[in-house]
Amino acid sequence: MAEVNRIKVVEQAEIDTSLWKISTIGAVGATLAALSGYALLMAFENENALYYFSSVAGLFIFLNIFILQTLLIKYFQTQIVIIIAEIAAFSAFFAQGMWQAFSGTFIVLFIVGVAIVILGARTGRKHLQTNLEVGFFDFSTKTLRNVANGLVLLIVLFYLSFNGARGVLPLSQETLNATLRFSEPFAQKYLPALSFNSTMHEFLQDLALNVLSAEERRRLEKLTTESRAGLVSNAVQNLKTEINRYIDISNVNEEDPLSVALYRLIAEKFAAANRAVQTSILISGGILLFTILRLFVWPLTILVTFTSYVMYQILLALGFARITLETRTREMILMP
Repeated sequence: MAEVNRIKVVEQAEIDTSLWKISTIGAVGATLAALSGYALLMAFENENALYYFSSVAGLFIFLNIFILQTLLIKYFQTQIVIIIAEIAAFSAFFAQGMWQAFSGTFIVLFIVGVAIVILGARTGRKHLQTNLEVGFFDFSTKTLRNVANGLVLLIVLFYLSFNGARGVLPLSQETLNATLRFSEPFAQKYLPALSFNSTMHEFLQDLALNVLSAEERRRLEKLTTESRAGLVSNAVQNLKTEINRYIDISNVNEEDPLSVALYRLIAEKFAAANRAVQTSILISGGILLFTILRLFVWPLTILVTFTSYVMYQILLALGFARITLETRTREMILMP
């Protein structure tokens, strides 16, 4: 009799016994993915920190749900259907940009991103099936490692398609300002008077004086104020002529702050470039963005592992899921 009961438990353990619970998990995951995608689109459009935070928060909760659905849903075919629905929801708000950016390379990378996410679920599920004892931390990190990488790739593709569709520089003034502030101490080792808050005219003056020899600077100090101003003006004009041989800066407003002038110059050159050059710049920016976002994968994995474990324990306590025997030595988590 005990043997018969054990077999029944095995039969129950091999199937997902509650369709409404599976549907609930899938619906919550797809909803969170859609909200995260919308917030990400708004962040790209408005350069708003609140939208970026909302998108990150949505993705964080979504990853918790992803861990739980990988843990609780037994049929891998069911998982694939849910994952595709979630990625479709996440991608929906970028559909127009992705359609305009349609290319063989883009489609291949998008499929690779989706495949990596699915591989993450498959890795976690296989880890559960092939080990008698599985630590939640091991299961979660093995799953999230691929899932997070796949989502990062998709986010980069969304970013590239969004900017590619608009044909504008994939760099905001705020991002450039932050980069210049970070690099200013290093640049000042070679140009001590450099300040990105100074005007373009002041920068050109400092640069023109910097290229003068020591002897020329000594002679300049001996001149009257009027003569010195004339000499500096000539030096600036000669410098601008030399720069114009490589980059046309004739349209730059010299009264603009240096950071603003640089941004407008870069944006102007990007808009005037042909499609191949724009694509190369977008790809380079995408690679850089992917590298930066990858740095956050491991800390995010640790945090999601902790919070998803708390959620898992809550589901057990509420009876949403329960632990039963698959064999005499192996337990199985069910949604009865």
